[in-house]
Amino acid sequence: MVDFKHSVIIFWLISAPALAAIYGGNPSNSGGNTPVVQSTTLSGSSPAVLNALVGNVGATNSPTSCTITAGDSSGNFSCTVSGGNLQIKTTATGVSNLAANDTSAVVTQNLTVQATNSSGSGSASVIVNVYADGSTNAPTVAAGAQLPTILNSYAVRPPWKIAGVDYPVGIPDGVSFKDPTTATLPSGCGYNGAEKLVGCSSQATITGYDFCNTASGEVGLYYTGATGTTLTVTNSNFCGGGNKIQPIQSASNAGNIVVTYSKYTGSGTDGNPFVYSIGCNTTLKYVWMLNAGADDVDTADSCASGVHLREFNLYENDGQAVGTHPDWEQEGTSGSPTYTIIYNTSYMTTVGTASQGYLMTSAATTWTMEIGRNTMVAPGAGTMSYMLGHMNGTFSSSTIHDNYADIFGTLGSFWYGGSISAAGFSVSGMTVGTNTNMRNGSSL
Repeated sequence: MVDFKHSVIIFWLISAPALAAIYGGNPSNSGGNTPVVQSTTLSGSSPAVLNALVGNVGATNSPTSCTITAGDSSGNFSCTVSGGNLQIKTTATGVSNLAANDTSAVVTQNLTVQATNSSGSGSASVIVNVYADGSTNAPTVAAGAQLPTILNSYAVRPPWKIAGVDYPVGIPDGVSFKDPTTATLPSGCGYNGAEKLVGCSSQATITGYDFCNTASGEVGLYYTGATGTTLTVTNSNFCGGGNKIQPIQSASNAGNIVVTYSKYTGSGTDGNPFVYSIGCNTTLKYVWMLNAGADDVDTADSCASGVHLREFNLYENDGQAVGTHPDWEQEGTSGSPTYTIIYNTSYMTTVGTASQGYLMTSAATTWTMEIGRNTMVAPGAGTMSYMLGHMNGTFSSSTIHDNYADIFGTLGSFWYGGSISAAGFSVSGMTVGTNTNMRNGSSL
């Protein structure tokens, strides 16, 4: 005769641990499974924005809540459940702590993220890298980024948000342009009809002007303010047309030039660069440079230690004029200048331009230079010579790092002459970090 009563007890004693092992919790939880959190790496941006989504973390078995249990003692991030995913967002503390800008340095936090349901909890490591990539302060443009699909086919791409690809640059929507030849200009500025130039002889801010479509046609901007003063240009439109007008230029021994949230459109025949500075410091941020006849930016400092910043810009198809030898940036100066070229995008599709990308040319110079976290794309054969041209002079605390490039359209190399040493980088004072070929993920 079978003793059913004792059989049930034996079955329960044997099965309880087994069920707990299988389901990860107490059998009284109807046999449910605890959440399994997916380890992943997320990329955030700074300056941070309150409650901005840094990224989604996958988790199975329908978690009902989540929390960050380690790796975030300052409380920069929060975790909430939405649509079955764990959402990592920026807190008010994070907005304060992650406010970096004008730097290529990355803030990295290794979080432990825990998800919970009625059966228990599960945890995993989630790495968050925060980049000062410019996306937070990008202009508002309803049409979106200029080149949103150009990286879709590559094996790898940069992990940060990319100027002109993931967010727009240039002039924001809603700017009501003024004609600089007829409208009131800032104090210290005036229009010279004979030269077709707006001249500024003292510190001034030029905002919301269209230098292309004026009553006098295309006109330029010329700065002669003293060293220590600054000409700031923002929300403005420039052209390089058939009249050979230099769009923006500073005189020898003049002060600084700052250009932000603006656009330059070349005609393809004008050999002038967009900005030609022989004054002192220069800054370009959120500028869209399109179809320049030759170089985009040229500098030749008259001050001993000029400071030059290029970030969040889009250089698109320079060197359209026949016979030009174009570069995105050509810096030929003396003294001890500092150049920071970070988080820019360059895109070359026109054949035969022979661009040398970023080019530092003066042998009489001691450079402090950073070229980092730029995206350089030359997808068609014969569109460029090199991404980095030949560097002359000596270097101090300089680095070239974390750039991503498609070099298919070059003469076969990221570097001038085919190697780091031929390009002039294998010297004291220069550190060459990892730079990545987007077609296959290999090092350049």
